Amino acid sequence: MEIQLLNKIYLYKKLIPVPKETFIKDIDEQISLGNLCKEVPKYQTYNDLYDKMKQKTHWKVLYKEVLNKVMGVDKNVKLHSSWANILKKDSSFADHTHDTDLTAIYYLKNKYPEFGTSVKNLIVPGEENSLLIFNAKIMHSIVNIQPELYDKTGPRYSIVFDFVCQ
Repeated sequence: MEIQLLNKIYLYKKLIPVPKETFIKDIDEQISLGNLCKEVPKYQTYNDLYDKMKQKTHWKVLYKEVLNKVMGVDKNVKLHSSWANILKKDSSFADHTHDTDLTAIYYLKNKYPEFGTSVKNLIVPGEENSLLIFNAKIMHSIVNIQPELYDKTGPRYSIVFDFVCQ
């Protein structure tokens, strides 16, 4: 990855024309089947989500568009892992980094965009059907929903794709 790209943040809106309910149903089904990682904060699937979903047309559409946008940042990328985060009343995500090169977050369901992602202490709005791409080694976190607001917001769903640059 080129040095000048390390601190840039890319945000794309209105990414795909696929109804969010189809993805939410798939994610909820995966969680009900036990694809819920216990080693990370509630509620996150294991990092093999796209591998489990890639035969479905709507997931192919999403991945193709994510890959297209990521390749605009660096053409020599390979998918490393993918998972879903569901932010609920009892979730508590903290600042962290990834061991990969690029992170792409697709905001699937989020009633209030202010519950987006904090990247280097800048809150990037989590607008539904948008994609955020940034250097995975930059400190970031989901903006947690305060428990007293949860009844108004409901859960926030996002799908994460991590890439390595070759």
